[in-house]
Amino acid sequence: MGNTKAKKVLTAEAILSADDKRIVSVEVPEWGGIVYLRTITGRERDEFESAALDASKRGDLRGLRAFLLALCICNEDGERIFKDDDAPKLAQKNAAVLDRLFTRAQELNALTERDINEIQKN
Repeated sequence: MGNTKAKKVLTAEAILSADDKRIVSVEVPEWGGIVYLRTITGRERDEFESAALDASKRGDLRGLRAFLLALCICNEDGERIFKDDDAPKLAQKNAAVLDRLFTRAQELNALTERDINEIQKN
């Protein structure tokens, strides 16, 4: 027991009231400015993984990148600017831009390629 410092034990209230959101800005010169990306909630991650699993079962993964971006792109206060229904329209944007933003959103949300591959295998 080398560490003699007392660790603070968190209560349910402390956990639920903690502001654990992260928001980052990403330059998108192709669109003429920046976009904000945010961490998604546990529920939103479940929705994304469920959509990915459904898409994998259908053998059609089209739109998954745009769906994650619709969940992550936000205003400077962390409020989503796209609805789930906007994902197909977002998917029509420049693939290189979407890929760059998707990669950053994956990093921000600790969503790895292995996670996506696991979803596809299941």
